[in-house]
This record gives sequence, structure tokens and C-alpha cells, in this order.
Amino acid sequence: MSFSNVDSLSLGSLLQIMFSKGLTSQVNRESAEFDNILMKLDQGSDTSREHRYQILKSLDFGRVKWQNPGTSGASRTFPTSLGASIQEVTVKMKEIQSTVSFDWNLYDRILKTPLKYASNIDIEVQAALDVNKIELCRRLFGDGTGVLAELHASTVPTISTGVMTVTVASLTGSKGFIGWVQPSDIIQFAAADGTLHYATTSAPANIPYYLVTEVNREANTLKVTGLNSSLAAATINAVGTVAVGDMIYSYNQGTIANVGSVSDYGVATEIMAGLASWSEDDGRTLFGVTMAGALGGTRHDNAAATLDTDAIEALMNKGALKVGDSKYKYNQMLMGHEVHSAFIDANEADRRFIDAVDPKRGSKGFAYKYRNQELMCVNSRFVPLQRVYFIPASAAAGEHGESGYAVEFRGTQFEQIKLGSTDQWFKPGSSGNTQQVEQYFNAYASILGKQPGAILCLENFSY
Repeated sequence: MSFSNVDSLSLGSLLQIMFSKGLTSQVNRESAEFDNILMKLDQGSDTSREHRYQILKSLDFGRVKWQNPGTSGASRTFPTSLGASIQEVTVKMKEIQSTVSFDWNLYDRILKTPLKYASNIDIEVQAALDVNKIELCRRLFGDGTGVLAELHASTVPTISTGVMTVTVASLTGSKGFIGWVQPSDIIQFAAADGTLHYATTSAPANIPYYLVTEVNREANTLKVTGLNSSLAAATINAVGTVAVGDMIYSYNQGTIANVGSVSDYGVATEIMAGLASWSEDDGRTLFGVTMAGALGGTRHDNAAATLDTDAIEALMNKGALKVGDSKYKYNQMLMGHEVHSAFIDANEADRRFIDAVDPKRGSKGFAYKYRNQELMCVNSRFVPLQRVYFIPASAAAGEHGESGYAVEFRGTQFEQIKLGSTDQWFKPGSSGNTQQVEQYFNAYASILGKQPGAILCLENFSY
């Protein structure tokens, strides 16, 4: 039928319109990892240019030998000692900046009337704080290159009425993760060697940036529309040089690295290196540390087999043998929602699974009993679906003169920039200041791997 509202009657407009206060967010603003992981690893405000610490690389087992008690003379020499091996690690502090922008004219009118949904400045500031936390959360699991996701190796991008659909790779060795890309992200594409790639308009002209309009985790696809260099809409007409295997980056990332030849993941870009690098044991260099052997992370490759309790046991055993049974305690397993559901469904009959209560947050859930430790299964939308991370709680502080944490977050929370008492500025225009007001926020952040071997990562499994 053709619907007619009551105001179509001759006096129907006598009825007033009812408005609700506030507004309802249609996007996921959660950043539980910020409070539950980063802040637990936070070791205090750090605005220094760099952070240094010492690591013990080896004990020198060649310094000891057994002797025949019935011999004497030259054959009874003490063994040669090469000495313990140490290394000073220097972690550079990374800087993050954020901007809040709002219209002063609108703000002035909102201040002067009670008839409003909400304040524009309140909405913008809260949105900025949410984005800032989410940015730190997704970079926590990154490798330092800044790659958000990698395009599928064989599925070619498609275009329909100006919208380009790209398929993201989801294999164990893939860079990034579709869960790190957020709706309203502005992105760019580049080849593995760092060469920027562009779709084109009908002109044709290269389109440098792309607005993410849809993220589909189930299908591993993204839908994007084009933006020109001024961030105005640009209609995508052809795929251009955007190709299979391309990397996705934030549009304002300063340095695009050659991901196939990174000399040091700690300083490859402006972005902090996260757990993807600090848990590696592939021989990569991270702030001068070769991530292999005793210095590398602890990983278990499950050879694409179904994730089960045997895989957890194997990884935990590896970690215990590498860093010691009693030095660290683990209390959580970080995994994607999809992995969590399948893992629990397949294994809850195992008697090593127990109902548990998180003492910090009071939440109930399933935990896995490993020896005398309870590992709570914790959801994280930023953990790649081919990974499960085990981050230890603090060790006994002061043991052998060591720090109490295997991995630390160093930096600051976002703070508003002030010059004297001024914290808001009118944005300059081409012929004077505009009525757009801006506020700026700044933070410093880096992850320190004090003992990467205690950072456990389960990878390459099906679920």
C-alpha cells in the first residue's frame, strides 16, 4: 500500500514530533584490550627518546667439566670460560597524534539551546578517544610494518557502481588481519616492495586513498570507495594497478616499508612493533635483537590440524622448557571470537576445562587447567584467526635481578596538547581562519619484550 502519515490530514500537523535525547552508535567502539592487556602491561609514563634494558643471552655451559681424580699435572687444567653473554636492547619510543575537529558556529548554537540531541564537541572528543584506543589495540598485535591486511594471492579485486571489493588473505603467513581494518578507515594499497598502487577514475586519474564502507570477516572481503588527495569522493572506474597480494595501509602512514626485506622491524616505520614480531622466532631483527633461539618468542605450529588441548599442552610445555616452569604464571589465552566458539564446542567435554571467574573483571567463562595454572579463554577481535596468544603475568620481581614482566607497554595515554591555557585553535584557511575549531592529542607508545621466549603463540590450525 501507499503509506500516508497522520500529518497528511488537514490538521495533522497539530501533532508535535517527539525527539529522543542522545544518539545510538552503529559501530563497534569497544577496546577491551586497552584496559585488559595494555594497561596491565603498563609500566608507567615514559616520554623518553628511547628505553634501554639488558638481556642475558647465554650462561656459557662450556665453563664446567668433570675431572678424573687420579690424574695430575697438565691434564688437570680448569675449563676455559667464555663468560656469560649479555646485550643491551634499545627500544625507540613511537609517537601518535590525533585531531578533533568541530564547527564553532554549530557549537555556539548548541550551547545556547536545550533543543539538541547532543553536543558536537562531546561527540567528536569521545569518538577520538575511542579511535585512539582502538588504534593502540590493533597495533598491539601488529609487526611494526603498519600493514593492516594483505590482499588474497589469487582473487582479483572487482568493481560495481564505483565500489571496489577486495578479498583479504587469511593464511598463517599472511600479513595483517581483516579484523584490524575498521569501517570508516581510510586506506591505501601498496605492493610488497612498498610501491603504491592505485585504482583509477574514468578520466583516467589515479585514486590515492579509499574509504572502507564494509568489513565482512566471514567472507574476508572489504568494500571501499575512492577518495582524492583532498579526501573528497572520487568514483572508482577501474582496478588500475591494485593487484592480488597487495598490502593495505592507513592512508596517513608516513613510511611504507618493503615487507619482503625489513632490516629491523623495530624501526622499519613510525608504528610500534607489537606481538606479531615480539613472539616470532624466525630470525628477524627487532631493535637489534635476533629473534631466534633463546632470544626468540615461543611458537607452536599446529600443521593446520584442528585446534585442541594437545596443541595447548605442546605450546605450554615449550614455553616452560624455554624460560622455566616457575618463573611466569599465565592466566589467559587470547583468541578470536570464531576460534573461541569452535574451540570450546569441540573440547568442553575435556576435564581440563573448568568454569572460572576472572578475579580482576568478575566475568565468568571457560578456563583451561594447565598444571597449577588456569588459562581463561578471552575473546579479542584483533587477534588474527590463525593465532592464539598467551601473555604471562608478572614474574617474581627481583629474581636474579630481573624485571618482573616478560613484555611491557611503555608510553603515555593520549593527552590534549596545550600551549599555556590554550587548547583549541581555529583552523587556518587560504584567506584567513575558518570557523572550524581543532583540538590535538598526543601520546607515546612502544612494546618492550623483556623476555620474548615467555610470549607464547599458537599458529597454523583449523577450527
